Amino acid sequence: MQKMLSLAVALATLTLASVASAQFDGPAPLAWRWQQSSSVPPGGSPLVVGDTIYQSLGGRVFSIDRDTANLKWRFPALDPIDGVFRTAPILANGTLVVAGDNKLVYGVDPTSGQLKWSFPTTSAVYGAPVVVGKTVICALAENKLVAINADTGAAVWAAPYNIYDGIQGTLAVSGVDVIICTANTKVIAFNTETQKFRWTKQFSQLPPGPMPIVQGDRIYMTSGPYLAALNAETGNAVWQVDTKMQIAFPPAVSQAGIMVVSNDGNALMYDTDRKLLTRTPIVLSSVPIARPTAVGTKFIVPTSNGGVTLLDPTTGKSLWDYIIHPIDEIAYSSAPATNSGKVGGGPGGFGQQSNNKSDGNRIYYIQASGPAVLAGQTLLVPARDGSLLAFDKDLGVDLTAPTAAMTFPSPGEQVSGQPPLVLLFKIADDNSGLNKDSVKIRVDGHDLDFTISKEGLFLVRFSLTGKNKPLLDGRKVFTVTASDWLGNESKTDFALTIDNTLKPIKLPGSETNPGNGPGGKGSGFGSGSGGGGSAGVGG
Repeated sequence: MQKMLSLAVALATLTLASVASAQFDGPAPLAWRWQQSSSVPPGGSPLVVGDTIYQSLGGRVFSIDRDTANLKWRFPALDPIDGVFRTAPILANGTLVVAGDNKLVYGVDPTSGQLKWSFPTTSAVYGAPVVVGKTVICALAENKLVAINADTGAAVWAAPYNIYDGIQGTLAVSGVDVIICTANTKVIAFNTETQKFRWTKQFSQLPPGPMPIVQGDRIYMTSGPYLAALNAETGNAVWQVDTKMQIAFPPAVSQAGIMVVSNDGNALMYDTDRKLLTRTPIVLSSVPIARPTAVGTKFIVPTSNGGVTLLDPTTGKSLWDYIIHPIDEIAYSSAPATNSGKVGGGPGGFGQQSNNKSDGNRIYYIQASGPAVLAGQTLLVPARDGSLLAFDKDLGVDLTAPTAAMTFPSPGEQVSGQPPLVLLFKIADDNSGLNKDSVKIRVDGHDLDFTISKEGLFLVRFSLTGKNKPLLDGRKVFTVTASDWLGNESKTDFALTIDNTLKPIKLPGSETNPGNGPGGKGSGFGSGSGGGGSAGVGG
């Protein structure tokens, strides 16, 4: 038993070393974007094995070439399963294992995509299966654990094991133990060989979807504002620290340290002895939408505004950010829901949502559907529209500058230059991403102030009291200059004829043009900027 645990610790250390050798420094161009249609977002983050990516999407699992995004195979080859794969595949002793919500667990040949076995369960699998040696452990919705032989698909235990306290969140593995979070805020180490609890640790609270993060001989947990490290062998608290913020997701752990992100869009970094490495919180562009990913010494955080942000914890700065835009920007009301930046009556949108499918609702960004994955130097980001984006400095080429469009008013129009005039510009780059710090909007030889909406639109407001004074009569040319992260620059002119005898115009869908609307963390147009508790671990 001790040898097995020592081997597990050694493997975990080797994993950390391999993670440290992989590095994403950013910025990097988009090498490819793979997409399949689906009524549900991808099931978790993709699995990468060598030069192959395995991705769950809807009722199928896809095998994709990492360099080219060419499809190798799909399972099932013909009709999809009568259900959905809601979690990513795992590799168990040479077998690709994936659980459907149709009460079946499938074992698939990772090379050919042929079915090796299927295992029926008494209720749907809850969360992602985990691997202990040659055994696959699944949590069931009825609060039971089942063990499956990865080679044959046969049951390993005589009967499922009941977890009477209830199962919450995601399972983890430490040696031969499965780490379980329960409905009554306990963390349990369950020995899969003896089918007995090794230890139990009581917490005062756990997040809604708890996920133990196992690294070496430690387990990292969050509990409200607390970050805690447990001894994986005994369950005893090694340390805990009050971050003074409500932690949104499980931490990301690497040799560089431990990163946590808050519900309100801040990030902190600690070393493995709980020393705070960031003097002040790193402010994200928006609130996080998925847990961070360690990419060598840096960290990737997906955000709710469709962003993917690369953070350097040593400087506390963002090194790169990329906004995921839809492949087809016109999405009709019959399209799958994406939780994205939709111009309509939903949160963060504006105007009235049309019920006429021929009108459609414009989608400005797509959120990531799960944490990013680093494979070598290729960064993979799953998105809620069923696509998978790959960023790589070697595989991708970016010779294209950002594009700019005036979305309101239409270029060439005659309009009043008096308040509440607002100009809207869409400035985007789908290759290496728009460097927002490079954006300048000018008229008559001077720079205009602007804000950035939640949808990523650039808003220029004119008022009697602000820097942007009302426009005088005549033809005005607005010049938008922008660069991407690799230095490609564009300069685009838009003309308006100002006639102040006309009635002032208002932003569509708004009676007024308020000064605090969407922007980084707000809701509605304009707030973005352009230029304590009880101890977490119980005794």
